[in-house]
Amino acid sequence: MNLQTALDAISREDYSAALDALNRAIIDANQIQLAECFAMRGFVRLRLEQFEHAEDDCTQSIKRRGNDPETLTWRAAARAERENWRGAFEDPDLAKQADVTSDSTYQKTMENYLPSARATFEKRLQRGKRLPAVYYDRGCVYLLAKDYESAARDFKASSSNDNQYGLAYVGQARVALHQGNQDDAIRLASQAMQLAPEAFVEALACRARAYSANGQLALAVEDVSRLREKVGDSVEGLLRCARLRTQIGDLGGAIDDLNISENMNPDLPVILALRGGVFSEMRNYEMATRDLIRYLKRVPGDERAWLQLGELHIKKGDYEEARAAYDHALQIDDICAAAYVGRCQVMFAQHNHAQALVESERALRLDSRNPEVSI
Repeated sequence: MNLQTALDAISREDYSAALDALNRAIIDANQIQLAECFAMRGFVRLRLEQFEHAEDDCTQSIKRRGNDPETLTWRAAARAERENWRGAFEDPDLAKQADVTSDSTYQKTMENYLPSARATFEKRLQRGKRLPAVYYDRGCVYLLAKDYESAARDFKASSSNDNQYGLAYVGQARVALHQGNQDDAIRLASQAMQLAPEAFVEALACRARAYSANGQLALAVEDVSRLREKVGDSVEGLLRCARLRTQIGDLGGAIDDLNISENMNPDLPVILALRGGVFSEMRNYEMATRDLIRYLKRVPGDERAWLQLGELHIKKGDYEEARAAYDHALQIDDICAAAYVGRCQVMFAQHNHAQALVESERALRLDSRNPEVSI
């Protein structure tokens, strides 16, 4: 009841009333509902210009259900208002990874932030305090904005101001990795690990990705195993290791880390979403489907997860279940082009070509660039 009251208040832009209703909802919410409540309250607080609280609420939601693109976008806006530019650029990058169909949207967000970020960093550099850290933060912003030349310049300036500032070498390693210079990335990350304990974890993660890109999988797995020892019993650390293992292709290791995470915190929905994705990459569609269904019982408003479930059902040949999943996605967003694409695939597989054509035309009207439907 309180959630519906909040939604009604948001629709009429009465954000103070929405905040009051959400505060009441959060008191009574179970673990399954909390992620949605925190995300909604983060959005409301953003509208009320309570930026610090908005960022905290979005973070609480992301911890529970993973990198939801919409919530990441709200947190990025809150961070931008607080001039936390590195965080404001990291969030659209994470959203882009979670929602590959809208890549240009999140890149555009970063481009819009860039002039304000530049102005802030110029003022900080003029004040001359914490120069290595300021150069490093600006380098991270340029890196995420894909301006690798400017990023490399700032990371080098950071290490020139303090040759013991380990994160500067991590930054240079990340630029080298993006430019395909794996050997340089490995060398720079190794240098960072020797210089500063605070840079060790980031350097280790970067070196693991570089080893993997260089085809040295055994060394990559060894680095992630060292990282696993560092994080200990931290569920957040375990999830980071699982994501990194997935990136380097150690899918079995990722499943092990996620299983341990679930034993430690069985109420955390993000574990199910991540494990479902790993099982899907392993082509274990039964286990992937099971985890996604369990996840969606806890986070029924996750449109992307319904789309993923639809894809899994198609791969298994369960076309009615696939159609039901796409219908759920359309209940959340009735202009979701990807859901119409999915329904088109279902109809085509069932030899209902006339309806497949209808669905494909709907998808094309929403997104004419979709080559899958055009074919």
